[in-house]
Amino acid sequence: IALVLVGLVRLAITTALVDPDEGRNAEVAREMAESGDFIVPHLNGLPYLDKPIMLFNAAALSIGALGPTELAARLPTLVFTFATVALITAFGWRRFGRDTGLLAGLMLATSPLVLAYSGIVIFDALMMFWISAAAIAFHLRLQGGGLGWALTGWARSGWPCSPRARLDYCSRCSSGSASPWPAAGPCAACSTRQESA
Repeated sequence: IALVLVGLVRLAITTALVDPDEGRNAEVAREMAESGDFIVPHLNGLPYLDKPIMLFNAAALSIGALGPTELAARLPTLVFTFATVALITAFGWRRFGRDTGLLAGLMLATSPLVLAYSGIVIFDALMMFWISAAAIAFHLRLQGGGLGWALTGWARSGWPCSPRARLDYCSRCSSGSASPWPAAGPCAACSTRQESA
């Protein structure tokens, strides 16, 4: 697992920003770091309200600390990828044993989409972390972990966010067949509200 993660960091350092989304997201974060406005993101001086701000905030902090480099812009997605691998490994280890936990972490760290998206400035790594955390919270609740775990799962799934953020979350999770089933609750409730409005 460590070799894969080291390889991802090396790619993030040596590769220029290539994807149009990556360049746009990095520029929004750069402008946020420059202006100090961590509430309303801007692109070319105009408000850019198309995406949630967590990636922009994290990348802006990274750019502020490391300067406007490719690594600084990509660091939040790398950190969230590493955090997801650690989360899955720890959960598998605790719930099913050491070998299963390590295998789960290795499988996640070497899966093609994780390898492809962990080193670019897009929202998928953050979403992967929060959906994984929500799925684990729901599992722990089903295993008798108490109401707190269920509330944690709902909070991590994006439900308590603003209506616009919930709509964005619902549109993202309904577009992918790999979304875990616990995310279906917020999406179903959101869809019901959309249809009745």
